[in-house]
Amino acid sequence: MDVYPGGHDPGRLDAGATALEFTRGFLGFTGVDRVVGSTVTPTDARVTVGFATTDSRTSAAAVIHLVPFGVGAHQPWEVVGTEDTGLTLTTPRYGATVSSPLRVGGRITGVDENIRVQVRQVSGGRLLGTSAGVPAGGENTPWSATVPIGGATDQVVTVVATTGGHLAEVERFAVTGVRLSSVIPATCAPGAFTPLLAATFDRPGLTVIDTGVATCRNGYAQVFAVPRETNMQHEQVYLRATPAGWEIVTYGSGISCADRPLQPSLVPVCRALSQR
Repeated sequence: MDVYPGGHDPGRLDAGATALEFTRGFLGFTGVDRVVGSTVTPTDARVTVGFATTDSRTSAAAVIHLVPFGVGAHQPWEVVGTEDTGLTLTTPRYGATVSSPLRVGGRITGVDENIRVQVRQVSGGRLLGTSAGVPAGGENTPWSATVPIGGATDQVVTVVATTGGHLAEVERFAVTGVRLSSVIPATCAPGAFTPLLAATFDRPGLTVIDTGVATCRNGYAQVFAVPRETNMQHEQVYLRATPAGWEIVTYGSGISCADRPLQPSLVPVCRALSQR
């Protein structure tokens, strides 16, 4: 299973160029800008990508594993993952079928690290979810994070863990590819929420006629049920996307991601909406 499909780009005939395009173009790690080593055979390639340090040396960020795709003399290279050492990504395993929220983990060797996880759709590279930074460090120490996923339009996704902040924003990263058990609906249009809100809140003297969308991303949304009656208060609603459509997590006129303490059901919602 490919974590970065190649198509017919002639540049994909070079393993090093493909590894850099995956790192800089698909993942957006523009600071990782050079190949610092490679081993290429007819059946696969391992390309080490990295960056320059302030003392004019180079530092390795990851070893990209690639395989040739197709048949014939001109087979484009496809990225299938990374070979991990100092930062590993072992959960979920490569090719696993997963669901949201996604539990991610591995091991790390380092000092004062801050691990972040992204989930990207393979087709187009769309960002489907991110985790908050996870403080980590030590010698081969376990780390873990949870990532809510939403907005996928196909099932194959790329999971990438990063750490950095000492010499560069991204100093090490690890990648794997997995499949979603089902595709999560992506629409954030007001009309996607109104029928659910009407079914939930309509009663004598209160009729929901519209939805105000405050924010919607990563498979979660914060919206307001707009009533026909001008003397009625707009109800604030937090929702999550499921394979069957949007479902309500919680609602109330006085709740917020700024609440201290935050009610447990809102923790993944507020993280996904970047409000916590």
